Amino acid sequence: MHANLFSLPKSSIDEIIRLEAEVMIPVLANSGIHITAENIASEIYKDQEQEIILSSRDSRPASWIRYSVKEDCVFVKCILLNQDSEGKGTLRGILRETAKALSEMKVLRIESVVQTANSTSILFHEKLGFQKLKENPKAIRYFISANVLKENLKRYRDQG
Repeated sequence: MHANLFSLPKSSIDEIIRLEAEVMIPVLANSGIHITAENIASEIYKDQEQEIILSSRDSRPASWIRYSVKEDCVFVKCILLNQDSEGKGTLRGILRETAKALSEMKVLRIESVVQTANSTSILFHEKLGFQKLKENPKAIRYFISANVLKENLKRYRDQG
């Protein structure tokens, strides 16, 4: 499902905040950044225009990509695959929806920031073909052209 994040029921938004906090608080702490679930909720609620590509399982958020569009650029705010859903096709579903959404948008590039302590996300970004734009000891800013990402998503999701 592709929608404005705030068109979802409040219970789904609350679950997204809870799961993002559960995953991101320890990752950020490993990078020396200390946040709370309230910080994550505040960050989410301050951008009412953000979109989400969401896969649900048993009526609960299973995995998602949360992002904003600014002019001709998509800025990825969070990619989260709920550990309870790993290996159940949710990632392929999200990638399929992402490729479809990118085809409908008039964007030229996608940017994403990944904490250096988040090795899984770094590998995922690099496997999809993202290039490093900036890097510091705590985070890496990646970018990729929309056309390259669409092709790489197709290849990635078609792999067994």
